[in-house]
Amino acid sequence: MEIASSASNASGSGDFGAEVSATNFEVSVVLIDSVPGVRPGMSSTVDIETDYRTNALSVPIQAVAVRKKGEGEAVTLTRETEELSSRQMAEQVKQGTLDTTKINKKDELETGVFRFVNGEAVWVQVRAGIAADRYIEIMEGVAEGDSIITGPYRSLARDLKDKDKVALEEEKKKEGEEKKQG
Repeated sequence: MEIASSASNASGSGDFGAEVSATNFEVSVVLIDSVPGVRPGMSSTVDIETDYRTNALSVPIQAVAVRKKGEGEAVTLTRETEELSSRQMAEQVKQGTLDTTKINKKDELETGVFRFVNGEAVWVQVRAGIAADRYIEIMEGVAEGDSIITGPYRSLARDLKDKDKVALEEEKKKEGEEKKQG
């Protein structure tokens, strides 16, 4: 099996005119046995499982951010052309393709999540493992049962600060209902 060393990006319009983009790596495989209906030159879309672990602790990928080590500050890219949007940066972090050569050399990076502790967002450095489309394995830094804050990448990587006051969605809804009844 051969996997291309660089990705080919495709973009276009999806349902309802939404902008859709994809990152693809060309993969060539050799079939040892004959497979009915498969002929030379055919292409397909496949999911390649690179690793699998049972009983792993995982969090939604929207909970993980990359920040400056120790300070919990947002990472600033130094690009000659254009800055990455927070959505583009989140996608690159998710895929593991963030070009760290464009990050200030003095910045040491850490991957982390915000835990919800007594009404505060508490930044915790984590060691991530296997990543999938929606979840990422957490090998160190949080424990089963911890409340983890999820949200847009920009909010987690740039806006939210360690020890910021936060409220659970259920609490906000409950407060709103009490105000309506009162």
